[in-house]
Amino acid sequence: MFRLPPSLHIVGIEPGKAVKEAGKTLVCNGAKCIVYGLNRTTIPNGTIAVLKMRVDEGLAGGKRSKQFKYESHGRARMKKPEIQVADLVAVSLDGKAINAAEAAGKKAKGE
Repeated sequence: MFRLPPSLHIVGIEPGKAVKEAGKTLVCNGAKCIVYGLNRTTIPNGTIAVLKMRVDEGLAGGKRSKQFKYESHGRARMKKPEIQVADLVAVSLDGKAINAAEAAGKKAKGE
């Protein structure tokens, strides 16, 4: 599940390179997603999902939230990570739980 600040909205989620390489499928309902596959290929390290975001008009116009810092080129940069991955669950090929908490704590990166 992805957690976002109120000024950002998900408009699309696509599978990342790691999901495609493993021959898996990414299915999302809002901000909740699951990756599955009918093969025994493990998912390699890498991008699992790519989010397409919409920024509220208030941020695009004159009313800018304090959580954003604007640089001279006009692109928003977060002061702290605001897009978070939560409730992450992973399993091994034999169905045993894998600790995935470390991956959930990583910062989201944007362009």
